Amino acid sequence: MMTQIGLDLERLRNTNSGLGQFCVHLYQNLVNEKPADKAFQLYLPKNTAWRSQRNEQTYTVGFWDKLLGVRNTSLQLFHATHQDSHLLPRSEKIKKIVTIHDFNFLEKYKDKAKQQRKINNLQQKVNQASGVAFISKYTEEIARQHLQFPPSVLTQVIYNGNNISDFPNATKPKWLTQDDYFFTIGMVQAKKNFHVLLPLVKHTNITLVIAGWAEGKYADEIKETATAM
Repeated sequence: MMTQIGLDLERLRNTNSGLGQFCVHLYQNLVNEKPADKAFQLYLPKNTAWRSQRNEQTYTVGFWDKLLGVRNTSLQLFHATHQDSHLLPRSEKIKKIVTIHDFNFLEKYKDKAKQQRKINNLQQKVNQASGVAFISKYTEEIARQHLQFPPSVLTQVIYNGNNISDFPNATKPKWLTQDDYFFTIGMVQAKKNFHVLLPLVKHTNITLVIAGWAEGKYADEIKETATAM
């Protein structure tokens, strides 16, 4: 009998985000494995240009899915690919895996009540899960500080991989005249701690290059500080 596995790929709505890339590469590696005894049912966002490569069953995530969770009772296993997923099935017959990436909300929300609501929501998911994966030992440490893990829940750290490739014909931008420079990539947000890099390069001749979305108050502060240097 073929195992039916549900995969939450709703974050493919933005493939340039960290979670979007996590979903892309998770699926691509599952495709490469080609498990003959497993069938995947993909839960995708509306209006996505991304499509499956093996003609799996696909479902468009709608309002009721987010409100009630996945209602497909033919599944044997469901993977919630991030801790904020709204798609976790309510059926106790379906085994569930939850991947916890971070606890950024502890920094984002200064209101203790909001933090506790997020923790309570995540605790409910852990209580329903058969297994929980953490992307780092640090994430696991923070999770164990704030959550209780029932003995029946299997836990494991599974590090994120990377798809770094060599580009032998790559050229440096003409405006970057230095041979030595620091390069970092990511959305310019406070949780990324870009501000700690500025004092590092202030007293050196090394240029700092940041590539990524840079809008909002924090990004403006980084730009102002860099200009003042």
